[in-house]
Amino acid sequence: MAKRFLRLPSRESIIVLAGYGTAGVTLLLTLKAMTLLLPTEQYGLFALGLSAQIIFVQLIFGPLGASVLRLAPDALERSDLRACVAAATGWTKKAAVVCILATLLGALVLAWLNPEQIGFQLAASISAICYGVTQVNESVLSGTRHRERAAISSSLGQFLRSGGAILAGFQFHSAHAAMTGYLGGSIVALLLAHRLTHSLVRKLDTHPAPAEPAAVARDSRFIWEYGQPFLIWAAPTALYMASDRWILQVLSGPADVAVYSAAQQLTQLPVNFLFQLLQLIWAPILFGEQALAERTGATRSGMLQKLGLVLLAGSVAGTLILFWTGEWLILLFATPAYLRSAPFLPLIFFGSCLFQLGQWYALDQLRQKRSDLLIWPKLATAVLGIASYALGTYWAGLKGLALASVASSAFYVISVLWTRRALAR
Repeated sequence: MAKRFLRLPSRESIIVLAGYGTAGVTLLLTLKAMTLLLPTEQYGLFALGLSAQIIFVQLIFGPLGASVLRLAPDALERSDLRACVAAATGWTKKAAVVCILATLLGALVLAWLNPEQIGFQLAASISAICYGVTQVNESVLSGTRHRERAAISSSLGQFLRSGGAILAGFQFHSAHAAMTGYLGGSIVALLLAHRLTHSLVRKLDTHPAPAEPAAVARDSRFIWEYGQPFLIWAAPTALYMASDRWILQVLSGPADVAVYSAAQQLTQLPVNFLFQLLQLIWAPILFGEQALAERTGATRSGMLQKLGLVLLAGSVAGTLILFWTGEWLILLFATPAYLRSAPFLPLIFFGSCLFQLGQWYALDQLRQKRSDLLIWPKLATAVLGIASYALGTYWAGLKGLALASVASSAFYVISVLWTRRALAR
């Protein structure tokens, strides 16, 4: 399957690359548009609102999506995809209910503390729920190796969310309006992902009858058992990934949040694009390879390790390039008001690369169904990361925060590699 994807300028490979490339370009254009349309402090508030997306996805929908991604190849192999989707749908509904209750609780707290922000909080939280459900649908598409559908969903979804935010920001020039537009795009993107997923199920499943309750129960149990280790580290990881913006908000204010968020988006975009594309291509292949090895004793390839070294070399090269091109990139994709983040771009970029490299190597534990081995690296990284973010920001502002991101990400990739030793025993 890997050779098929890499050797062919096929319809599948073209759609996948074009889809994820389009999503990346859309994010860059969105950064430019939003920094032009919104005052700096308003853009900082908008970036804080997007942290709700990080929290809900990491805390609730991330573990669910990871379980579905692992289950889907097995379901496809036994021609029982309908049961997999039914189980995933059941868990997704439960996850959405939990997030809605959390959203309403947050609205009640804001009604007492800061009632003017209730509308903004509701729009941010509901858009995060829509995004999380969309991600679960895309996990089904990726897990069944229909990457072109996943790429279409991802690219059009990003276009719809960003387009809604830009249109509303252009009209009203406020974070509240931009978040409302983002919510509208998120709802349409969810409907698109749902349609792509369920049309695929009807196409692949030759048995139109409803899934057997026993099969649905079996797959539901797998999702729960496989996702339990993810749930253990989900809350600390969610706080870790959203804490940098909130620590800046408390210690420096929304203007610094805006500057850091723009730099973060600019540097993380190529990193996330590359690693997500590789995982999209390779995760189902690695999981399928593992299933074959368990059945027949076939030897697994060493491609995961080889690609990891290539990615590390590329990360170092990209970091060096940013030392010379940082200011130019900010002027190209943001505005001069954000230039003071230029010295920190290489650090933020390298920290993002190291974290994603840890995620890449963690595929080895996940394909062997040993997600439990990732518990302590995730928990320790979250605790270390939040503490280092707070101390770094307190002592050195944006530079301290950027250095802390490198330190915590380096710890994460080293600890993930350390736990792989247990796989050999």
